Amino acid sequence: MSIKPGDKIAVVGYTVGSTGASTAADTTPTAELLRCPLSTGVLAVDGAVTVTVGTPLATGIYPVTCTVPSGYLPGDTIIIQFTATVAGITSSAALLVDNIVGLRLNDVATGTAVNLPSPVLTSADHTAIQADATAALVALGYTSTLATALAAQATSLARLLGLEGDNTGVKVTANDVTSGQPTAYDLYVYDTAAHATTNDGATGLLYHYSCSAVYTSGKLTSQVTTRIV
Repeated sequence: MSIKPGDKIAVVGYTVGSTGASTAADTTPTAELLRCPLSTGVLAVDGAVTVTVGTPLATGIYPVTCTVPSGYLPGDTIIIQFTATVAGITSSAALLVDNIVGLRLNDVATGTAVNLPSPVLTSADHTAIQADATAALVALGYTSTLATALAAQATSLARLLGLEGDNTGVKVTANDVTSGQPTAYDLYVYDTAAHATTNDGATGLLYHYSCSAVYTSGKLTSQVTTRIV
């Protein structure tokens, strides 16, 4: 599932008795939305969000709905937690665990150039990635100095190639009829965020990738990415 800020979410919570059969809860269950921002990594209940548990669809089957706040950011993790009491015993379960995205590729009309949400990773994120890479190299037997140098080169190259999502734009050229997902699109990597926003496929262009995907019954079965520039 690809969830964007402002999306309406609908899931279902189930309650069962000691035998495992569907059983009505003693009282109407409750639910809440938890958010873990990418920037902090701290999971907490968002008390400002109303999560509604509706009238049972059938015995022990409860619809749960809410709207994702517009202020949530790509990379944030959200969880819908459902709590119910059956025969005096209270238990909780996560009905949904997902990440927020800034753009779904099928939001883009065929032939339209768009700028991907930027930055995908912050400077702190890049620093953390480099630190993890350094630690992994040290664990493999490299000296600390050499490991630091190699990790810096590797992460810099990844950013340059657009593999970490910085300064990128995409242009969809064809969509799958069943799923609406793109079957052909071009990914552009630029030297600055300003050029990525313009996204003309030329100014400040560093790399250009051609991507093709095959869908069967609406599901992705294969994908090929080829570097053009």
